[in-house]
Amino acid sequence: MLDPSVRKAVDQLWDLVWSAGVTNPLAVVDYLTGLFALSRSGAAVDGRAPLALVAEAAAAGDAPRCVALMGGAMESLGLSTPDEALWRDTALLARAVACARLITPGERNRDLLGDCFEHVLRRLSTAGHFGQFRTPRHVVRFLVSAVDPRPGEAVLDPACGTAGFLIAAHEHRRGRAGAYLGDECDWTMARIAAANMILHGVQGADIRRRDALTDTAAEADVILANPPFAGSVDAARRRAFASGSARSEVLFLELMMQRLKPGGRAAVVVPAGLLTSPARGAVYVRRKLVREHGLRAVIELPAGVFRPYTDVRSAVLLWRRGGRAGDVLMARVRSDGYSLDDRREPTGASDLDALLPHLRDGADRAALPPLLGRRVRRAELGDACVLGPGRYVADAVPPARAERTMAAVLADAAGSAGRLGGLLAAIAERAR
Repeated sequence: MLDPSVRKAVDQLWDLVWSAGVTNPLAVVDYLTGLFALSRSGAAVDGRAPLALVAEAAAAGDAPRCVALMGGAMESLGLSTPDEALWRDTALLARAVACARLITPGERNRDLLGDCFEHVLRRLSTAGHFGQFRTPRHVVRFLVSAVDPRPGEAVLDPACGTAGFLIAAHEHRRGRAGAYLGDECDWTMARIAAANMILHGVQGADIRRRDALTDTAAEADVILANPPFAGSVDAARRRAFASGSARSEVLFLELMMQRLKPGGRAAVVVPAGLLTSPARGAVYVRRKLVREHGLRAVIELPAGVFRPYTDVRSAVLLWRRGGRAGDVLMARVRSDGYSLDDRREPTGASDLDALLPHLRDGADRAALPPLLGRRVRRAELGDACVLGPGRYVADAVPPARAERTMAAVLADAAGSAGRLGGLLAAIAERAR
């Protein structure tokens, strides 16, 4: 979530770009990327900050100089530059630089460029199309904490979007060494992800603009992902998968089982329907998770967790490749700490906090609160490995009956007998 001051600056930049006749909302993100890069591009020239140099060139109407400065700033950080035409409008650039001074990309505890991107999409009400809505930051942090990426491990997101999971993993291990791998089929998203990693101080991240389904090599110690839920994959792209499904969510799940190294850990968001679907492909991947990949936990999320973009019900699967099959923790999260309407305002109460201690390696095996979840034996899952937590976790716990001593029971019985005797005596008196 953007701070109000940053949101105001992004809105101003949006209005500037729009009024200049640039109607593509992603141009706003390109502007943000370029200006963030400029503010981080290194030492000043002749004692003057890069932003000041661009402001001067823009004020003078020197378009070639503006293009050179902006392009050079992005290239110095290893970023591809957008269309040069963005920087040739010197009047627009001069005003945009003024907005950029209000935005501070040096903060480390959030996905700043990704938040700006989400804010731009929200203004257009286009977020959520083609699965392009971002996982809420608190859910990302919860999943990262559950799998606990360690120094030296390779972390992969095969549908990385703006790289929010990878940035959270970097922050979780406090910047210590480790590889970051991201696949993204959309060129604009891949550019944003690469910029986001650099602007958060992550050097050497490998953001690949490609179709993740084309590579099944085992290269990751940790996978964190919220892959596309909807869509059908053509026959040519699904030949390498044994599930036989055309559904993107099934194929991505099968893919991620393959791309984990032996012993690797995963936390992946899936549509809740996948947990109980009788379709052959869905049953195939569920059986494989349970029987060959040591499925550890299935966590049903609240229906409004992705609002205002979608009400689709979702869940989280956690597993370890080659892990020993055992009990599966089934949990139902009823509150994630935010209201489940479009406003998504903090409420304070969160089942995620109570659940986290039960998910990590070496976690306490103590029983969960009955309304939150319980551990289910593999035999209870049945041959189809039905994984819907609603099947195993009670909706409500009946109120406990107070324990009573024998003396109290006898006293109640004596009292009832006395009242009955009095009633019979009254009836007899009236009958006379």
